[in-house]
Amino acid sequence: MINWTKKSIYFLENMKDKWLFIAIFFIFGTLFINLFEPFNLYTWTKFKETPKILISLFHMLPFCAGIIFTQFFIRRLFLNFYFTILRLGFWIIFEVILVSLVNILIFGFSDLLFTSMLFDSFYRTSLVMFLCYFISFTLLLSILKKDFYIKKNKSLIPLRDYKNKVKITLDFNLILYVKSTENYVQTFYFQNNKLKNILIRNTIKTIETELKPYGIMRSQRSFLVNKSQILSIEKINNKQVINLYSTDIKIPLSTSFKDNFLDVLS
Repeated sequence: MINWTKKSIYFLENMKDKWLFIAIFFIFGTLFINLFEPFNLYTWTKFKETPKILISLFHMLPFCAGIIFTQFFIRRLFLNFYFTILRLGFWIIFEVILVSLVNILIFGFSDLLFTSMLFDSFYRTSLVMFLCYFISFTLLLSILKKDFYIKKNKSLIPLRDYKNKVKITLDFNLILYVKSTENYVQTFYFQNNKLKNILIRNTIKTIETELKPYGIMRSQRSFLVNKSQILSIEKINNKQVINLYSTDIKIPLSTSFKDNFLDVLS
């Protein structure tokens, strides 16, 4: 039986989605704190004479700063890292701890013990963080019309060299792209949550014939791309490029092969 916590999920894979998520998180979190006052929040702050809406906005700044730091800086250390439900849970806990420490520095009382402040801050931060995460991420997926799970229908395909000898057998859903290098093709794929590649002596035309039925199509003279791994297609310097899930790699999309991706572009 497949462990559902290990299922691959979509989670803020590009810059636009990250900023949109942070905006939704900030707006919803501000309204939530202002309207519901979780844990009698306003008795905990140093700034009791300040209007509540301003306190709400001020309280949300550490939350958003924590997400910006983890999404734009920490994730850069794990370029080929992709999320599962279990990993997302640990990721959010890490962000809660980070924001809790920031909250102590900003809002903590000097006459309380550090351990007491840490527990109190973690308790309060957890409620806001988990609720805002769930609502904001649900709204984001609804706006972008994306599924939570990355669908992966198991289908193994063999990759052969020029002598027709099988070099490796892969689930085609785990293949990201194929790159032609002189008389070799380099196939990039995920294995045990890591991006790996294998160099096989063969032509990209031969490989293309074998992979095309699985939705792995030519995007440029030297590249094949798995359509199920495409996150977005954008124009940079008047040239279209393909962004893939869980990686910062950009694959060129030439005009002559644009028809292969019409269903993705539409």
